Amino acid sequence: MSASFYQRCRAELQRYEAEKAFPEGYTGLNKEIMEIQESAREQLGPTLRLSEAALNNLKEGQIALTGQSVPIPVSVFRPAALKLAAAFSRVAGQPFPVEKIFALPGSSSDDWHTLAEDLLAGRLDLAELAEGSGYNAETIAYFLHSLLVPFYEHQSEPYRQMLMDKEIAWNRGFCPVCGSPARYGVYYGEKGFRKLYCGLCRTEWPFPRHMCPHCENPEMASIRSFTIGGDQAHAAEVCDHCQSYLKATDERQLRRECIAAVEDLATPGIDLTAAGQGLSRPA
Repeated sequence: MSASFYQRCRAELQRYEAEKAFPEGYTGLNKEIMEIQESAREQLGPTLRLSEAALNNLKEGQIALTGQSVPIPVSVFRPAALKLAAAFSRVAGQPFPVEKIFALPGSSSDDWHTLAEDLLAGRLDLAELAEGSGYNAETIAYFLHSLLVPFYEHQSEPYRQMLMDKEIAWNRGFCPVCGSPARYGVYYGEKGFRKLYCGLCRTEWPFPRHMCPHCENPEMASIRSFTIGGDQAHAAEVCDHCQSYLKATDERQLRRECIAAVEDLATPGIDLTAAGQGLSRPA
């Protein structure tokens, strides 16, 4: 992911900051998270070469990284974790329990891929990590996902364009590279085609418009959407079959190209409304 990507993200956050009232510290924290991610990504070096094993996985309908571990060197991971913990601590006004994370099994090794695999597989006890810290399990999960982004985006870079160009077909609602649930949706082009976005490795891929990405329910009658405050460019797409939702931006309504990573951050009101309706967001 190039430096220009992060520069564009920060510029878009500033645009939304001027347009909307965010909670105190919200925009500043997310800008700082992106700066930490950008620094970590730069330390990982140039884009990797295409992996034949990953390409074969995709061609066979499997997640690209199946059978592979994402390298997470401690020399990059630990300083990034400390900076991120300091940012969270400043905003929350209380120390973030980063030492608990450093004490997890496998922390003495030079590679933290086990932590990532445990988190994505649901094997980490987030409630235990949060206990007594003043933070909840959701915030711990957000911290860890934010920390892992640069390592996963580095791994996914060789495959992104070919997926968007449909050189390799992928018609599932989860990420073709790392397997994470879709985080966001974007309607683009004159015809409003839909692409999904992975919040962990930043991969985007085309996906049918009238299908739930979480349970892959194709029944249009059970899929609805809602907007808030008269904002027609941003919506929640709700599946009444699995009671999940996906936030989405329509670039035709927005009247500019958007960055899904920023659109997600710019729409906290939709999440609050969805939570009030008892809806879940698998990502």
